Order: sequence, then C-alpha cells, then structure tokens
Amino acid sequence: MRALDVFIRDKDRRGLIRRALLRYHKNKSEYMEGALVRVGIGQFHIEQLVKLKLTKADSGEVTYDDDDFNAKRAAAEANGLKLITIHSHVYRDSSCSREDHTTGVEYGEVLAGVIGIWDEKDHARTALDFWVPQLPAKVNIVKSN
Repeated sequence: MRALDVFIRDKDRRGLIRRALLRYHKNKSEYMEGALVRVGIGQFHIEQLVKLKLTKADSGEVTYDDDDFNAKRAAAEANGLKLITIHSHVYRDSSCSREDHTTGVEYGEVLAGVIGIWDEKDHARTALDFWVPQLPAKVNIVKSN
C-alpha cells in the first residue's frame, strides 16, 4: 500500500503555517482554514485556501460556523471541488484525533489537514500532515467456549 499524494503550492503552505503560528504566538489557540480540493485517483490537489468563520478557537478546540461552511461547500461542489478543513494542534501531534476523523466523516470531508505546532528551544516548530477521515472499526466480541 502506498500513501495518497497531496499537492499544495509552497506559497499557500507557507502562508497557512504563518497564520497558524500567529494565532499560536498570540494566545496559544488552535487555528482553522478551509481548502478547495480537486480530487484525482490517489491524489488531492489543493487549489485554494479559504477563510472560515470561526465560532470558537482555544487551546483544545476550534470550530466553525456551520452556515458559512455549508455555503462554501455548496459553492465548491458547484465547481467540481471539495471543501476540506485544515486546523492546528497546539501540541506536537500533526495527526487527526478520533474526533477529527469522526467529524470529518460526518461532514463528508474527503481529506483533513493538521498542523502540529510546538516550542523547541527558542522557536516554534511545525509539521503539516493530511489524513483521510474514517470511522473507527467496529469491535465485535466473540464469546469463547
């Protein structure tokens, strides 16, 4: 099995990380943006980053306005694109949490991005990763004889 490919312009990646770091340095809160994605076979092309109206942003959670998200998602889909979210974690981990995965499935996201941010020596470090949202496997207990 090989990893899926995600393509993002370097200037978009740098701008996204810069905005997430500004929020981190200002009040150690998480940050979120949307991205318009063209989906190919085994690959995702980020065509444009879009601002989302945030309703909450603190050190443990960031949420967006559903009406704003749904309007932007409808506009994206009318143009053959998918709207995904990219958010930061204010701890080292750049992987999706269980909640990130299940919420992504619930909202129909085909991809989710996470920027891990942490302090190391005299500056902040970052890591950007993308994940395909999925539900956890169902565990079935089998009684033994």
